[in-house]
Amino acid sequence: MQKVTYDKVDKVLYQAVLESGLKVVCAPLAFAKEAIIGLYCSVGGYAREFTIGNQKILPGTPGLLAEALLAYPGKKGAELLKKGNGKISYRLEESYTSYEYKCKEEEVLSSLDDFLSIFDSLDCDNDQTEKLKGKYLERIKKESVKAEDKVRPLLYSASPMGQNPYGDEDDLKGVHLVALKKFFNEFYDEPDLTLFVVGNVKPEEVEKIARAHVFPKRDNDKEVEVKAFKEDYQNLPVLEQKGEKGKLVLAVKFPPRKTLFDEFGENVFSYYEMLIPVLFSANNKNAQPVLALGKPGFGIIKQGGEDAYLYQEFETAKPAEMKDEILKLFKNPKMISFFDYRKARKEYLNSRKKVFKEDLDGYYFALTEALANSFAAPALVETGVRVSKRKFLKFVSEFVLFPSLFIIGE
Repeated sequence: MQKVTYDKVDKVLYQAVLESGLKVVCAPLAFAKEAIIGLYCSVGGYAREFTIGNQKILPGTPGLLAEALLAYPGKKGAELLKKGNGKISYRLEESYTSYEYKCKEEEVLSSLDDFLSIFDSLDCDNDQTEKLKGKYLERIKKESVKAEDKVRPLLYSASPMGQNPYGDEDDLKGVHLVALKKFFNEFYDEPDLTLFVVGNVKPEEVEKIARAHVFPKRDNDKEVEVKAFKEDYQNLPVLEQKGEKGKLVLAVKFPPRKTLFDEFGENVFSYYEMLIPVLFSANNKNAQPVLALGKPGFGIIKQGGEDAYLYQEFETAKPAEMKDEILKLFKNPKMISFFDYRKARKEYLNSRKKVFKEDLDGYYFALTEALANSFAAPALVETGVRVSKRKFLKFVSEFVLFPSLFIIGE
């Protein structure tokens, strides 16, 4: 495996692309007593309307397929799950689907082949698929109440980003086994898959087992057609709403990815990462009027296709006043001084280094999120740390002009 060193974040990754097209990434964590074996599929729940051959693929298909693969994991996969030593789950994002098996560090090598066998084939019938819909509907209900997903229809009118990647109950009625099989054969082929192993393991042993596992050939020579859509990226129908008491929410709709990439290059993904931690850092003197009223809380950038949006919460007893101070900061051409920027950037770097060193789940999440943009997570952070204040503020000066929505708690 190729060893890649990231000095600024003190991390090493081992990477390989096998003859089959399967990509393997090993991320050693010396401290870890547990490990995560993950399989990343490069297609997620971004609810595009498309067909495979003559089969229409509805939103909800990727998630129901994930339920089916784990509910009917085949003989070897079932044996792995019966042991009860590890815990398996899946996570459906717009741009990818991640399957995660968390186990003790010493169980990784003995579990790896059985884990991969879960994705050898789709082993359920029509009746089993229909029965699974009830369980998956509960997952949909659970995911649809997340605050960061509730803003979708407020930001998007035509884009698939306006819909939850898990789909909804009406979508689910039209999803059947034939669609799951078409989707599985098309998008669960080895060139679309990446195997992650994060933990205290030896990369060469991981690679040996991965090379020995042979996925059955997929019947995936069908033409995929995606329906186009036309989204308004200049305006929002709603600019302000009432929300949860003690909280202010800022939601920002980014222009299409290609537009930003053409102007800022690959640095744009680092700007996404740094935006809130740097701009609203305690080190930024110009942000003190904002921070005197509260502090940043949960935040996330959701990305899918050409779309991305920021969801950022602020904890405050005076949300309306805080909104006004944020707008004042955005209008300030000198939002952060050179010295404050350097201190805030260093603080951001240290926070990411801590995650990469001490947080097994956080590190795995960062790796999968970065891969959605064809990056390694440590590289994304290193790129950000090299970004000058001038370039960062050029991005921010445009960011403050993007369509934004405030949800003001009362």
